[in-house]
Amino acid sequence: MIIVGSGLAGLALAQDLSRVGTPVRVLDKARGIGGRAAARRWQDRVVDHGAQFFTARGERLEALVFGWLAEGWLKVWTRGFGQFKQGEFFETREDSYARYAPAGGMNLVGKALSQNLNLRLETQIVRCERRVNSWLLEDSAGNTFEDEQVVFNLPAPQIVALLGEVCQTSPHPVLHSLCHTLEPVRLSPTFTLMLALEKDLQVDWKGAQSSGHPIGWLSRDHTKRADGAPPTLVIHANSEWSGENLDIDKAEVEREMLIHARELLGDSLEHSFSQLHRWRYATPEVLYPDKCFWNAELGLGWCGDWCGTARVEGALESGWALAERILGQGKALEGIKMVSRV
Repeated sequence: MIIVGSGLAGLALAQDLSRVGTPVRVLDKARGIGGRAAARRWQDRVVDHGAQFFTARGERLEALVFGWLAEGWLKVWTRGFGQFKQGEFFETREDSYARYAPAGGMNLVGKALSQNLNLRLETQIVRCERRVNSWLLEDSAGNTFEDEQVVFNLPAPQIVALLGEVCQTSPHPVLHSLCHTLEPVRLSPTFTLMLALEKDLQVDWKGAQSSGHPIGWLSRDHTKRADGAPPTLVIHANSEWSGENLDIDKAEVEREMLIHARELLGDSLEHSFSQLHRWRYATPEVLYPDKCFWNAELGLGWCGDWCGTARVEGALESGWALAERILGQGKALEGIKMVSRV
Protein backbone atom coordinates (compact mmCIF):
# COMPACT_ATOMS: atom_id res chain seq x y z
CA MET A 1 0.00 0.00 0.00
CA ILE A 2 1.03 3.59 -0.65
CA ILE A 3 -0.03 6.30 1.79
CA VAL A 4 0.27 9.82 0.40
CA GLY A 5 0.83 12.23 3.28
CA SER A 6 2.57 11.74 6.61
CA GLY A 7 0.08 13.56 8.81
CA LEU A 8 -0.88 11.88 12.06
CA ALA A 9 -3.80 9.99 10.48
CA GLY A 10 -1.54 8.52 7.81
CA LEU A 11 1.14 7.56 10.34
CA ALA A 12 -1.43 5.93 12.64
CA LEU A 13 -2.75 3.91 9.70
CA ALA A 14 0.74 2.96 8.53
CA GLN A 15 1.75 1.74 11.99
CA ASP A 16 -1.31 -0.48 12.35
CA LEU A 17 -0.87 -2.01 8.90
CA SER A 18 2.89 -2.51 9.34
CA ARG A 19 2.43 -4.33 12.66
CA VAL A 20 0.48 -7.08 10.94
CA GLY A 21 2.96 -7.39 8.08
CA THR A 22 1.31 -5.26 5.39
CA PRO A 23 4.01 -3.57 3.24
CA VAL A 24 3.46 0.19 3.42
CA ARG A 25 5.23 3.13 1.80
CA VAL A 26 4.53 6.65 3.07
CA LEU A 27 5.20 9.54 0.68
CA ASP A 28 5.19 13.21 1.70
CA LYS A 29 6.11 16.45 -0.04
CA ALA A 30 7.59 18.03 3.11
CA ARG A 31 11.01 17.61 4.68
CA GLY A 32 9.45 16.48 7.94
CA ILE A 33 6.56 14.32 9.08
CA GLY A 34 3.43 14.95 11.11
CA GLY A 35 1.53 17.42 8.93
CA ARG A 36 0.30 20.33 11.04
CA ALA A 37 1.61 18.66 14.21
CA ALA A 38 4.79 20.52 13.36
CA ALA A 39 7.64 22.35 15.05
CA ARG A 40 10.19 24.74 13.61
CA ARG A 41 13.80 25.18 14.68
CA TRP A 42 13.99 28.95 14.56
CA GLN A 43 16.77 31.18 15.86
CA ASP A 44 17.68 29.56 19.21
CA ARG A 45 14.19 28.20 19.73
CA VAL A 46 11.85 25.30 19.07
CA VAL A 47 8.42 26.68 18.08
CA ASP A 48 5.11 24.91 17.47
CA HIS A 49 3.76 26.77 14.47
CA GLY A 50 0.90 24.39 13.65
CA ALA A 51 -1.11 22.33 16.14
CA GLN A 52 -0.43 23.73 19.59
CA PHE A 53 -1.34 20.83 21.90
CA PHE A 54 -3.61 17.82 22.11
CA THR A 55 -6.02 16.17 24.51
CA ALA A 56 -6.54 12.46 25.10
CA ARG A 57 -10.15 11.46 25.68
CA GLY A 58 -10.27 8.00 24.11
CA GLU A 59 -8.86 4.83 25.60
CA ARG A 60 -6.30 4.17 22.92
CA LEU A 61 -4.67 7.60 22.93
CA GLU A 62 -4.78 7.67 26.74
CA ALA A 63 -2.72 4.48 26.72
CA LEU A 64 -0.18 5.97 24.33
CA VAL A 65 0.04 9.16 26.38
CA PHE A 66 0.69 7.12 29.53
CA GLY A 67 3.71 5.57 27.83
CA TRP A 68 4.96 8.83 26.34
CA LEU A 69 4.77 10.56 29.72
CA ALA A 70 6.80 7.72 31.22
CA GLU A 71 9.40 8.10 28.46
CA GLY A 72 9.76 11.73 29.49
CA TRP A 73 9.37 13.57 26.18
CA LEU A 74 5.69 14.45 26.67
CA LYS A 75 4.25 16.55 29.48
CA VAL A 76 1.05 18.20 30.60
CA TRP A 77 1.34 21.77 29.37
CA THR A 78 -1.78 23.34 30.90
CA ARG A 79 -5.35 22.59 31.99
CA GLY A 80 -6.90 25.85 30.91
CA PHE A 81 -6.54 29.00 28.82
CA GLY A 82 -6.96 32.72 29.04
CA GLN A 83 -10.07 34.07 27.37
CA PHE A 84 -10.39 37.22 25.25
CA LYS A 85 -13.79 38.40 24.06
CA GLN A 86 -14.29 41.21 21.55
CA GLY A 87 -10.69 42.34 22.13
CA GLU A 88 -10.93 42.50 25.93
CA PHE A 89 -9.43 40.04 28.40
CA PHE A 90 -12.23 38.15 30.12
CA GLU A 91 -10.79 35.45 32.42
CA THR A 92 -8.43 32.52 32.78
CA ARG A 93 -10.54 29.40 32.79
CA GLU A 94 -9.43 25.91 33.81
CA ASP A 95 -11.20 22.60 33.27
CA SER A 96 -10.53 18.90 33.82
CA TYR A 97 -8.75 18.19 30.54
CA ALA A 98 -4.98 18.04 30.41
CA ARG A 99 -3.47 19.67 27.32
CA TYR A 100 -0.36 17.77 26.30
CA ALA A 101 2.63 19.18 24.41
CA PRO A 102 6.10 17.70 23.94
CA ALA A 103 8.90 19.79 25.41
CA GLY A 104 10.85 19.22 22.21
CA GLY A 105 8.08 20.31 19.85
CA MET A 106 4.81 18.90 18.51
CA ASN A 107 6.62 17.07 15.70
CA LEU A 108 7.79 14.51 18.28
CA VAL A 109 4.29 12.99 18.20
CA GLY A 110 4.76 12.17 14.52
CA LYS A 111 8.26 10.85 15.16
CA ALA A 112 6.92 8.51 17.84
CA LEU A 113 4.33 7.18 15.39
CA SER A 114 6.75 6.81 12.47
CA GLN A 115 9.25 4.41 13.99
CA ASN A 116 10.28 1.62 11.59
CA LEU A 117 8.09 2.92 8.78
CA ASN A 118 9.16 3.12 5.13
CA LEU A 119 9.13 6.90 4.60
CA ARG A 120 10.04 8.91 1.53
CA LEU A 121 10.02 12.68 2.07
CA GLU A 122 10.31 15.64 -0.33
CA THR A 123 8.15 13.67 -2.75
CA GLN A 124 5.19 15.69 -4.01
CA ILE A 125 2.60 13.62 -5.87
CA VAL A 126 1.21 15.66 -8.75
CA ARG A 127 -0.66 13.07 -10.80
CA CYS A 128 -2.47 9.79 -10.29
CA GLU A 129 -3.79 7.28 -12.78
CA ARG A 130 -6.13 4.35 -12.34
CA ARG A 131 -4.92 1.25 -14.15
CA VAL A 132 -6.70 -2.09 -14.47
CA ASN A 133 -5.76 -3.39 -11.03
CA SER A 134 -3.49 -0.72 -9.59
CA TRP A 135 -2.82 2.96 -9.00
CA LEU A 136 0.07 4.80 -10.65
CA LEU A 137 1.34 7.93 -8.90
CA GLU A 138 3.82 10.43 -10.31
CA ASP A 139 5.79 13.01 -8.34
CA SER A 140 7.02 16.45 -9.37
CA ALA A 141 10.42 15.02 -10.34
CA GLY A 142 8.88 12.48 -12.72
CA ASN A 143 9.34 9.44 -10.45
CA THR A 144 6.49 6.93 -10.50
CA PHE A 145 5.07 4.68 -7.80
CA GLU A 146 2.60 1.87 -8.39
CA ASP A 147 0.54 -0.22 -5.99
CA GLU A 148 -2.79 -2.01 -5.84
CA GLN A 149 -3.88 0.15 -2.91
CA VAL A 150 -3.48 3.86 -2.18
CA VAL A 151 -4.64 6.03 0.71
CA PHE A 152 -4.62 9.83 0.63
CA ASN A 153 -3.87 11.55 3.94
CA LEU A 154 -4.22 15.01 2.45
CA PRO A 155 -6.65 17.93 2.78
CA ALA A 156 -9.83 17.09 0.89
CA PRO A 157 -9.35 19.80 -1.80
CA GLN A 158 -5.93 18.34 -2.64
CA ILE A 159 -7.43 14.87 -3.02
CA VAL A 160 -10.09 16.27 -5.35
CA ALA A 161 -7.37 17.95 -7.42
CA LEU A 162 -5.43 14.69 -7.75
CA LEU A 163 -8.43 12.47 -8.43
CA GLY A 164 -10.39 14.95 -10.54
CA GLU A 165 -9.45 13.67 -13.99
CA VAL A 166 -9.66 10.05 -12.84
CA CYS A 167 -13.15 10.56 -11.41
CA GLN A 168 -14.39 12.35 -14.54
CA THR A 169 -13.11 9.80 -17.04
CA SER A 170 -13.47 6.52 -15.17
CA PRO A 171 -16.21 4.12 -16.32
CA HIS A 172 -16.37 2.70 -12.79
CA PRO A 173 -19.62 4.05 -11.26
CA VAL A 174 -18.25 4.39 -7.70
CA LEU A 175 -15.05 6.09 -8.78
CA HIS A 176 -16.95 8.40 -11.11
CA SER A 177 -18.94 9.84 -8.20
CA LEU A 178 -16.26 9.87 -5.50
CA CYS A 179 -15.00 13.42 -5.92
CA HIS A 180 -18.53 14.74 -5.38
CA THR A 181 -18.53 13.25 -1.88
CA LEU A 182 -15.44 15.31 -0.99
CA GLU A 183 -16.47 18.63 -2.53
CA PRO A 184 -18.59 19.79 0.47
CA VAL A 185 -15.60 19.48 2.85
CA ARG A 186 -14.24 22.90 3.81
CA LEU A 187 -10.93 23.67 5.49
CA SER A 188 -10.18 27.26 6.37
CA PRO A 189 -6.71 28.86 6.32
CA THR A 190 -4.70 30.23 9.24
CA PHE A 191 -1.77 32.63 9.42
CA THR A 192 0.73 31.92 12.18
CA LEU A 193 3.07 34.65 13.38
CA MET A 194 6.05 33.73 15.56
CA LEU A 195 7.75 36.40 17.67
CA ALA A 196 11.07 36.14 19.52
CA LEU A 197 10.19 38.37 22.47
CA GLU A 198 12.65 40.66 24.21
CA LYS A 199 10.88 39.83 27.48
CA ASP A 200 8.05 37.57 28.55
CA LEU A 201 4.46 38.78 28.82
CA GLN A 202 3.32 39.57 32.34
CA VAL A 203 0.21 37.39 32.25
CA ASP A 204 -1.05 34.34 34.14
CA TRP A 205 -1.90 32.19 31.11
CA LYS A 206 0.24 29.93 28.91
CA GLY A 207 -2.20 29.97 26.02
CA ALA A 208 -5.22 32.17 25.32
CA GLN A 209 -8.26 31.86 23.07
CA SER A 210 -9.87 34.88 21.48
CA SER A 211 -13.32 35.36 19.95
CA GLY A 212 -14.81 38.28 18.04
CA HIS A 213 -11.37 39.55 17.01
CA PRO A 214 -8.94 38.98 14.09
CA ILE A 215 -6.56 37.15 16.45
CA GLY A 216 -7.92 33.75 17.46
CA TRP A 217 -5.10 32.24 19.52
CA LEU A 218 -2.03 33.27 21.50
CA SER A 219 0.58 30.96 22.97
CA ARG A 220 3.57 31.63 25.20
CA ASP A 221 5.29 28.83 23.39
CA HIS A 222 8.38 28.80 25.62
CA THR A 223 6.25 27.59 28.54
CA LYS A 224 6.21 24.18 26.81
CA ARG A 225 10.01 24.05 26.83
CA ALA A 226 12.65 23.51 29.49
CA ASP A 227 13.08 26.16 32.17
CA GLY A 228 15.01 29.15 30.91
CA ALA A 229 13.84 28.86 27.28
CA PRO A 230 13.83 32.28 25.57
CA PRO A 231 10.37 33.91 25.50
CA THR A 232 8.43 33.19 22.32
CA LEU A 233 4.92 34.17 21.32
CA VAL A 234 2.89 32.29 18.72
CA ILE A 235 -0.12 34.14 17.27
CA HIS A 236 -2.82 32.61 15.07
CA ALA A 237 -5.15 34.82 13.08
CA ASN A 238 -8.71 33.53 13.06
CA SER A 239 -10.10 31.65 10.07
CA GLU A 240 -12.28 34.46 8.72
CA TRP A 241 -9.51 37.08 8.80
CA SER A 242 -6.98 34.63 7.34
CA GLY A 243 -9.32 33.81 4.46
CA GLU A 244 -9.94 37.46 3.68
CA ASN A 245 -6.19 38.16 3.57
CA LEU A 246 -4.98 34.85 2.13
CA ASP A 247 -3.38 36.17 -1.02
CA ILE A 248 -2.07 39.59 0.03
CA ASP A 249 1.62 40.32 0.57
CA LYS A 250 3.02 38.46 3.58
CA ALA A 251 4.76 41.55 4.90
CA GLU A 252 1.40 43.32 5.03
CA VAL A 253 -0.19 40.31 6.77
CA GLU A 254 2.53 40.37 9.42
CA ARG A 255 2.15 44.11 9.94
CA GLU A 256 -1.63 43.81 10.38
CA MET A 257 -1.32 40.85 12.73
CA LEU A 258 1.09 42.79 14.95
CA ILE A 259 -1.37 45.69 15.10
CA HIS A 260 -4.16 43.34 16.13
CA ALA A 261 -1.98 41.49 18.66
CA ARG A 262 -1.11 44.81 20.33
CA GLU A 263 -4.84 45.52 20.59
CA LEU A 264 -5.02 42.50 22.91
CA LEU A 265 -1.66 42.68 24.66
CA GLY A 266 -0.70 46.34 24.68
CA ASP A 267 1.99 48.30 22.88
CA SER A 268 4.94 46.72 24.72
CA LEU A 269 5.15 43.72 22.41
CA GLU A 270 8.87 44.07 21.84
CA HIS A 271 10.54 41.40 19.72
CA SER A 272 13.88 40.86 18.01
CA PHE A 273 12.76 38.45 15.26
CA SER A 274 9.51 37.50 13.59
CA GLN A 275 8.39 34.90 11.07
CA LEU A 276 5.08 34.30 9.33
CA HIS A 277 3.70 30.97 8.15
CA ARG A 278 0.56 30.42 6.07
CA TRP A 279 -1.48 27.25 6.50
CA ARG A 280 -3.78 27.16 3.49
CA TYR A 281 -5.75 24.18 4.85
CA ALA A 282 -5.77 24.45 8.63
CA THR A 283 -9.14 24.28 10.38
CA PRO A 284 -11.88 21.89 9.24
CA GLU A 285 -15.11 23.89 9.02
CA VAL A 286 -17.33 21.42 7.14
CA LEU A 287 -16.35 17.85 8.01
CA TYR A 288 -16.51 14.65 6.00
CA PRO A 289 -19.43 12.69 7.55
CA ASP A 290 -17.37 9.60 8.44
CA LYS A 291 -14.05 8.91 10.17
CA CYS A 292 -12.51 7.65 6.94
CA PHE A 293 -13.26 6.16 3.53
CA TRP A 294 -12.26 2.79 2.11
CA ASN A 295 -13.33 0.95 -1.04
CA ALA A 296 -11.72 -2.50 -1.18
CA GLU A 297 -12.65 -3.09 -4.82
CA LEU A 298 -10.85 0.08 -5.92
CA GLY A 299 -8.10 -0.18 -3.32
CA LEU A 300 -8.69 3.46 -2.49
CA GLY A 301 -9.14 5.33 0.77
CA TRP A 302 -8.60 8.56 2.64
CA CYS A 303 -8.29 9.78 6.21
CA GLY A 304 -7.45 12.96 8.11
CA ASP A 305 -8.48 15.36 10.83
CA TRP A 306 -11.28 16.60 8.55
CA CYS A 307 -12.94 13.18 8.82
CA GLY A 308 -15.28 12.97 11.79
CA THR A 309 -13.57 15.10 14.45
CA ALA A 310 -11.32 18.12 13.93
CA ARG A 311 -8.66 17.48 16.57
CA VAL A 312 -5.25 15.83 16.86
CA GLU A 313 -6.98 12.87 18.46
CA GLY A 314 -9.54 12.96 15.66
CA ALA A 315 -6.74 12.56 13.10
CA LEU A 316 -5.36 9.53 14.94
CA GLU A 317 -8.80 8.00 15.28
CA SER A 318 -9.36 8.48 11.55
CA GLY A 319 -6.20 6.51 10.77
CA TRP A 320 -7.04 3.79 13.27
CA ALA A 321 -10.59 3.53 11.92
CA LEU A 322 -9.28 3.10 8.39
CA ALA A 323 -6.94 0.33 9.56
CA GLU A 324 -9.94 -1.47 11.05
CA ARG A 325 -11.83 -1.26 7.78
CA ILE A 326 -8.89 -2.52 5.76
CA LEU A 327 -7.96 -5.35 8.12
CA GLY A 328 -11.35 -6.21 9.58
CA GLN A 329 -12.17 -7.05 13.17
CA GLY A 330 -10.03 -10.18 13.52
CA LYS A 331 -7.23 -11.20 15.86
CA ALA A 332 -4.65 -9.18 13.93
CA LEU A 333 -6.45 -5.96 14.86
CA GLU A 334 -6.64 -6.97 18.53
CA GLY A 335 -2.89 -7.52 18.42
CA ILE A 336 -2.43 -3.96 17.16
CA LYS A 337 -4.46 -2.56 20.04
CA MET A 338 -2.50 -4.55 22.59
CA VAL A 339 0.81 -3.28 21.19
CA SER A 340 -0.44 0.31 21.40
CA ARG A 341 -1.02 -0.03 25.13
CA VAL A 342 2.56 -1.01 25.97
